Amino acid sequence: MDVRCIQCSTTLIHEAVGHSAGYRKTTEAMDARVYSGVGAIFGFFLVAGHDEFEKNRVS
Repeated sequence: MDVRCIQCSTTLIHEAVGHSAGYRKTTEAMDARVYSGVGAIFGFFLVAGHDEFEKNRVS
């Protein structure tokens, strides 16, 4: 629903229809890259920490 001026009937506020398909596709791609990068770093440190734990463990 647009908001119009009572006197001259010009549109003052246009109804928002959301983001374009290109914007949504780009943000989904960027989100995927960020999440996979964070997951890779977390996984690396998890494995590296486990290896250090195994080296220092008393048998």
